[in-house]
Amino acid sequence: MAKKSQESQSKQKKVIGGLIGVVVVATAVGMFVANQGPALADPDTFSDGIPVYGKLSLNDARIACERYTRKSLGKQLKTLSVDTRSSRLDNKKGQYLVYMEAYLYENEMGGGKSDHYYVNCASDKSKLSLAKYELIKNENEKTKAKRKEKGSRYGWQ
Repeated sequence: MAKKSQESQSKQKKVIGGLIGVVVVATAVGMFVANQGPALADPDTFSDGIPVYGKLSLNDARIACERYTRKSLGKQLKTLSVDTRSSRLDNKKGQYLVYMEAYLYENEMGGGKSDHYYVNCASDKSKLSLAKYELIKNENEKTKAKRKEKGSRYGWQ
């Protein structure tokens, strides 16, 4: 009786091992077909030497734009945020378009009054290099709220 129990446990282990093997092979084939698995890094894709594996994405383009902006502006950069609603892939141009907003101190070493800027980056979708970089000051921003001196808080007299 004990011999039959050992044989059934042995068969169960073989079946489970076979299923795990099939799952691992199927996952590896799926990753290879989707080009998401590990690949050799292309040293030209990153300026800071960090390797890329698989396909480049909009997030990779965002990171490249953010790194370039932070490195070039240094201590003058107060805040930097990504416009996730406008950033996108432009298939016609073959570029990822990344839009950001930044506040920069007037002093290059930081401190003082800060101004609002727009950052526009275009990155090639096949290799991560910036094809276009723009830093544009927002001249239309209203800095102070205008309030009436007379009347109630709702503007009635």
